[in-house]
Amino acid sequence: MRYHKLFLVTVAGLVSAAFAYLGTGLHPIWWMLWLAPIPVLAIAPRLHVSAALLLGTIVWLIGEMNQWKYVTHAIELRPHITILYFVVPAVVFSFGVLFVRGFIRRGSLFLATLALPVYWVAYEYLTATVSPHSTWGNLAYTQMNCLPVIQIAAITGIWGISFIVFLFAGSAGALLSGAGERWERRVLAITVGLVVCATLFFGKWRLQSTPAAQSVAVTLIARDVPMSVYLGSEEQALELLREYADEIRRVTPAGTQAVVLPERI
Repeated sequence: MRYHKLFLVTVAGLVSAAFAYLGTGLHPIWWMLWLAPIPVLAIAPRLHVSAALLLGTIVWLIGEMNQWKYVTHAIELRPHITILYFVVPAVVFSFGVLFVRGFIRRGSLFLATLALPVYWVAYEYLTATVSPHSTWGNLAYTQMNCLPVIQIAAITGIWGISFIVFLFAGSAGALLSGAGERWERRVLAITVGLVVCATLFFGKWRLQSTPAAQSVAVTLIARDVPMSVYLGSEEQALELLREYADEIRRVTPAGTQAVVLPERI
């Protein structure tokens, strides 16, 4: 029985890590993030607290490794910042797993379903509030290629996107855990299914509608030479800013209302 349990934990961890790896990062496959937490959440109630905490941390840490090259080479974060960048979300996710585990073990399937989305969105909101980079790293950006899902941001802001993704994962994990009465599981499945379907139908309707709004003329300006993160002095930074301002005045077509510049300057 011990080896059987170890096998299940290993499989659940590897599957979750694989989905997290492919569902996040710079080129995410959006639907894989919906599935990533499910195996870990489903098996967490069978584990000791420390084991569930460790499993959640390792799974999310592996999933984040798709950004290793970008963080260490492209934007060149310092080593201690790099460690925090990877470790903090992994630990936060693992505590989310513990919250879901606790509610499932108490038989509270609805609270278990809400635990992860509420907790994770609160974490992302607080991070955006105190961080100078605002919502950078928010999981909502992984859903860019699923247009019906991201339309919910028109009502809830960016926070509703992460919420609906983890609501689905939390409910699936709770249902697969085997906890709860049959009627409770049925009601939970129907309720979450209706919420997810309503979100998708709203998004589909919004995409098909034609709002009476004026178009905005946008000009994209980028350099045609390789450029890394700017680490010069303040005087050099102001000089670079003046160069960009002069170039904007020179090349921007008449009627432009917004100019988009390279992010990494």
